[in-house]
Amino acid sequence: MSRRVSEVDLTVGLNVEEEWRLANGDTMAVAYQLVAGETVGYLRDAVTGEPLHQASVCRLHHLVRQVETCATCPACPDPVKPCVLCGGRLCGRCVASTDGRCPACVQLRKVKLLDRGRFGVSLRGAAWHGVGPHAQVTLRRDKGRWLLERWDNAGRITAPLDSDRLLTIRRMIGDAE
Repeated sequence: MSRRVSEVDLTVGLNVEEEWRLANGDTMAVAYQLVAGETVGYLRDAVTGEPLHQASVCRLHHLVRQVETCATCPACPDPVKPCVLCGGRLCGRCVASTDGRCPACVQLRKVKLLDRGRFGVSLRGAAWHGVGPHAQVTLRRDKGRWLLERWDNAGRITAPLDSDRLLTIRRMIGDAE
């Protein structure tokens, strides 16, 4: 009597499916695999596919290493791009003007004479200040020098303005010396 032995592929591991409740109250389904011999399973980055040790969730529920301003990620259909005036990062949903300005830059208003000192400008200088939901922007003109300052969730940047960019900005704010 002869016995015949068949080969069988056997996969050992675990497929995990969970439902997470996010801080904003939404729920999100996540799935990952625990490979045989491993004790830790990893979620995968929605853009790169790499395993994540720490994950962020964008507003459209993509799992990624890091989200951008307005909780978008590279997998979102409205990618982050710079504001044409201040250069701050914003998503397509946050562009507040047809020319590509962020809400803070749309709100730029000339600072009154007696308030200029609060913005670090002498009485002979000028300042414009605007506030949006995610940022504040200040433009300063003092002693022939122009500076742009922006505060957002990434911190504060201060940059001198060069001649090409300055012409564009002056057109946008309506400043003609």
